[in-house]
Amino acid sequence: MANPLSYTRDRNWLLFIYFGLYYAILLGFFIDDRLLFQYRPIFFNYNRDLTELALSATGLPRWMIAHPGSFPIADLVAFLVPLPVIWQNLRTRSLAPTPSSASHRPLIPTPSSTSGRSLIPDPSSASGWPLTPWPGILFLVYLALYLLLADIFWQAHHELYILFFLLAFVWTTARSDRFYQVLTICRYYFLYLFVSAAIWKIARGAVFNSEEMSRILLLHHTDLLTGACSTITCRLYNWLIAHPAPAQALYIGGVLLEASFILGFFTRRYDRLLIALAILFVVFDLLLMLIPYWTILLGVVPLWLGDPASSAMRGKATARRRGGMPRSPEQY
Repeated sequence: MANPLSYTRDRNWLLFIYFGLYYAILLGFFIDDRLLFQYRPIFFNYNRDLTELALSATGLPRWMIAHPGSFPIADLVAFLVPLPVIWQNLRTRSLAPTPSSASHRPLIPTPSSTSGRSLIPDPSSASGWPLTPWPGILFLVYLALYLLLADIFWQAHHELYILFFLLAFVWTTARSDRFYQVLTICRYYFLYLFVSAAIWKIARGAVFNSEEMSRILLLHHTDLLTGACSTITCRLYNWLIAHPAPAQALYIGGVLLEASFILGFFTRRYDRLLIALAILFVVFDLLLMLIPYWTILLGVVPLWLGDPASSAMRGKATARRRGGMPRSPEQY
């Protein structure tokens, strides 16, 4: 069970990181002219996705095309819908129960300096918490709708934003156990992304093809290589294409890095190392392939915050430093 102080801290950290990145993505959409109201010409795609086909069957995309004013409204709602979630999380500095709600909640034993045992409200009980699920549910539903519309209109591929959708479930509950359960699910999904990529590259024999990386670079950077190629990056791509051995060494190194995430399925001991490897992978992918996969770095948050046991220990250590929880054998 998570310590209420550590749960409050972890939830506040996630609130800051999640919505900071959320608005950064919307700002990136605006800069790249990819908000719905900036989309031109207006037409939609029939993608091979059951959820998108179901949404198209409702007639909403056609209705939006017939009513262009709905596009800026949809974008505006995307900016506004997180605000109730942010407000209700920020209005309460601590998620510890209030005295008025404590009498209506289950009690659990805790150490006491006088009688040896006392009772405090169980933080895993949902009743009495100051947070309500409806702002989070509304945000979750609209986030799914907006991502589907973005993919229908301008092919915003879902794999970059699945973690945003999964993590949004934490805003639909105030219970600490469910909070950490969502983080655990997102943690395993993040690990799966890397491990499955490594398995796929090994299974199709790409790691055994000595010219695989050179061929990928040639196909991916054709537009750069056909020009003057005077920049340092273009010259680097040219050199790697002309020298398949070092290029393939980078490819194999990337596969090994991805495969190392299998450690996370067996232990949390190396989660900090996996965070560093994930950042390293995204940086090199941006430098070599010019692919901005930085949105998946949201997955490092469950690696950082997703262990309620370590969060509770951090909370106890913080309380001891502040003088509010003396070290005692009974605490363990």
